[in-house]
Amino acid sequence: MARYTARRLLQAIIVIFGITIAAFSINFLAGDPTYVLIGDMRGMTEEDIQAFRHRMGFDRPILVQYFDWLKNAVRGDFGWSYKYKEDNWKIIVERFPATLQLTVVSLILQLLVSFPLGVFAALKRGTKWDSFSMVLALLGQSMPSFWIGLMLMMIFSVNLKWLPVSGRYEGIRSMVLPVITLSFYGIARNTRLIRSSMLEVLGEDYIRTVRAKGQTERNVYIKHALRNVLIPVVTMVGMDLGSLLSGALVVETIFAWPGMGMLTVNAINGKDIMMVQACVTLFALMFVFANLLVDFTYTILDPRVRLQ
Repeated sequence: MARYTARRLLQAIIVIFGITIAAFSINFLAGDPTYVLIGDMRGMTEEDIQAFRHRMGFDRPILVQYFDWLKNAVRGDFGWSYKYKEDNWKIIVERFPATLQLTVVSLILQLLVSFPLGVFAALKRGTKWDSFSMVLALLGQSMPSFWIGLMLMMIFSVNLKWLPVSGRYEGIRSMVLPVITLSFYGIARNTRLIRSSMLEVLGEDYIRTVRAKGQTERNVYIKHALRNVLIPVVTMVGMDLGSLLSGALVVETIFAWPGMGMLTVNAINGKDIMMVQACVTLFALMFVFANLLVDFTYTILDPRVRLQ
């Protein structure tokens, strides 16, 4: 177990190092960051531009700039936002709870709906219920989230006026449409995944052996089949956790949800490079830690993972 943990942590450290390089490189995607940050240079002399470049440290060697940025990032210092005129980390701390709230509720809804649907469809294979579930799952995976969000908004907010269009601070009702939109694809995909995994497990030799020993169908499903079905589900949930925590850019933008996704979009539109760097770094770190969580969960569900 110790070797497995050490290997996974070493891999994560290498990935994080690559992430920091990619995030730092955002500075130079549009050329000289000095001119990007200054924007309108009317009324500025060449001396003013060079003074700004020196003040920001852009006149130093690239490696020196990178290690200074990395040192500050480790301390939680991601610079100053030119759009919001505040410390980037302070803004992120204010916005992250909104994304976390949306993520947790969406993830819970995905599991509560997709798990029983997928298991029941597998147990009722070939029936009308199975066909109905798979048609719904296929439709859910075919429709893009921005279209689902706009349709839900038009029906329940504009026409029926049951739910608010957007806004986090209007109570639980304001979460309904963003959560459904964010969960729709995950519910459809996980339902198909759980169904196929359940059918595969039920066809294994050990399941036939368990049945031959006289175990009830309830014990076969709960004690023996579902444990192995959880392994691919945990993989998908881990990926969902990383993507949802990263701030669903489209969904948060559509519903004006004041989370990390909308913050990133506004930073990109406003050419707020340092904020974009901070958001990209944190998004990637969330994916890394979500994958680590999935890897360690494997060792609980299947001890063979530790031995391999």
